[in-house]
Amino acid sequence: MKIKRSNKALTDLVGTLILLSIAIALFSVVNIIVFAYPFNPPTPSANLVGLIDENGVIIIKHNYGDYLELNTNVIIRIESNSYEKSASDSDYLDSSEKANGYWSIGDSFEIDPADSSDLNIDITDKYVGVTVVDIESDSVIMVANLQKGP
Repeated sequence: MKIKRSNKALTDLVGTLILLSIAIALFSVVNIIVFAYPFNPPTPSANLVGLIDENGVIIIKHNYGDYLELNTNVIIRIESNSYEKSASDSDYLDSSEKANGYWSIGDSFEIDPADSSDLNIDITDKYVGVTVVDIESDSVIMVANLQKGP
């Protein structure tokens, strides 16, 4: 009686191992490509309303939405000049509003350009624009051209 040896089982095993190693290699390459790019946190969704009151004070009120960090930048454009302020600056948000560490719903960012020591500008008959930028997500939350000064 002759014993026949067959390599069929070994061939199936080698083929399976090759396919498995190809799948793992492709998954690793895709994983490295996808996770090599940094992901920014999502842009906060906040409804901000900007206005100039009868005394010439620029007010940006947080009506609803996500809380904003105190390092949020407020860029004020008066005619062709730009001034960058932060919500954490001393007098723009009330100290009781800053106590929770956020620019939250109902809080107002207020700046009087005529009375501010670093601005000292009369905005009468000048166009005023405001841009609010979230630093963490590096995204613009609000862009508005406010009505003419009083």
